[in-house]
Order: sequence, then structure tokens, then C-alpha cells
Amino acid sequence: MKKLSVIIAAVFFLSGLFIRPVSADMGPKPSVTITISDPPEGHYYVTLLGNEEHGPWGFVNEENMEADVSGEEETEAYKAFLTYEDEGGYRLLNYVSECSEDHEFKWSYYPPENFKIAIYSVKDQSLKVSQAINREAFEAYYDVNFKNEMSVSEDTRLGRRIALFAIRVIVTIGVELLLGVILGYRSKSEIRTIIITNLITQVTLNLFMSLIDYSTGAYAWLIFFPIGELIVLVIEMIVYLIKFKDQNKFKTVLYSMFANGLTLYLSFISLMF
Repeated sequence: MKKLSVIIAAVFFLSGLFIRPVSADMGPKPSVTITISDPPEGHYYVTLLGNEEHGPWGFVNEENMEADVSGEEETEAYKAFLTYEDEGGYRLLNYVSECSEDHEFKWSYYPPENFKIAIYSVKDQSLKVSQAINREAFEAYYDVNFKNEMSVSEDTRLGRRIALFAIRVIVTIGVELLLGVILGYRSKSEIRTIIITNLITQVTLNLFMSLIDYSTGAYAWLIFFPIGELIVLVIEMIVYLIKFKDQNKFKTVLYSMFANGLTLYLSFISLMF
């Protein structure tokens, strides 16, 4: 089993070398969601200052600003953002949002990868800018405290990710073990083989997919998870054919295929929640 775990890890690692983010203008897009704590009183505007133009978002200046704003208040905010200059080249891109109602700012279409969070308070006529941030997550969540020197903390939603990870692994092992018992794989050796094999393959697969999900997004599951499940199917089928010598080989092959097909289906169902 130690050799098996090394082989499985190597297979997933090598398959990851060939993975690249899907480049198509369809499906989920990278996003940045910012929650503002201790917000300013009254109306305020939020934007991300970028150090390069990104996707459809270009730099704004006083000459091309009028096409992007509506109303005196928003014009005031744009002009305030335009006053910001630094050596890093962070400037205003043409996306600004008023956030005084829900205290949440979301840039859901091609947000910059490197940015500073800027907040302009209309009441105080004050502009505050955070330190530079490098976005690594596909769906990035941050909390910025306006009154505490624009301190920023990233919410990786680690607890939720760990919970979903554990649920997928436990459900998969439970389903495949139950199906195995129903089909006659009931000896201690067979049950132990099913549990250990699935524990290794499913932990490796789900850990691999969790990393892909963080950096590439849930859309990647539609592409890479079936490939991963196919690798798991081949590994489990080989292990079962070797270990279940007293069982019918054709039944063992069918068990491997049906069990992995069922868990693949259940995994896709779980993505809806």
C-alpha cells in the first residue's frame, strides 16, 4: 500500500503539469469580492487601482472620464481617484461602484491581478488606499477595514473548503464500500482493500481538485474531475483485480466502473450546493 500511495501521488502530480487555465469567454470568470468593515458615513465609492490595463478595463484620465460616470457625486469620486499617484503605477481603471448600502464591492469580470483597494468618502471628501495586493485565488474574497488604516485580510473560506473536502471523501468511500458489500465483497481483506484504496485515491483526487478549484475556479471541475476519476478508475480496477483473486474478474471490472461512475455523478451534484 505504501508503494501504491506513491504511484497514485506521482500520477496526479504529472497530470497537473499539463493543466493550464481554460481560456474562453464562457463559464465562470475570476472575481474579487470586498467586504468593507467600519465603513465611512454616508455615500462612498470603491474601486481597484491597477498597475496595468486588464481585459476590457483601461486606464481613466480626465479626458475620457465623462463616458464612464453619471451624476455629480460619481464625478467627484472619479476625480478623487484620479488624484492618486504612486511609484508602482497604480491608476484608476474604468470600474467604480457606490457601496454604501450593502458595504460590498464586487468586480466579477476580469478584475486586475495586482491592485490596491481605494475608497472615497463623499461626506468627508477623503480618499484612502490600501497596500498593494496580488490576487492568487480565482474567486478572491477580502475584508478591508476603512477606519483601521485600510487594513486588508483575505478570506480563503478554508473552513468551507475543508468541510466540502471531507464530505466528498467520506461519501465516496461510504458509497463504494456499501456497493462492494452488496456485490459480495465482504471479507475483512476485501473491505480493508476497498477502504484503504479509496482513502488514498479520493484524498489525492479531492486535494488535487481543491487546489485547481482555488486557482482556476469551479468550472475546472467539469474538465479535470472526469479525467481524475478516470485515473482513479484505472488504479482501483488494477488494485481490485490483483487483490480480489477469489472474485469473478468481470464482476470486479463492472464494480469498479459502476462505483466510480456513481461517485462521479454524486460529486457533480454536490457542486450545486
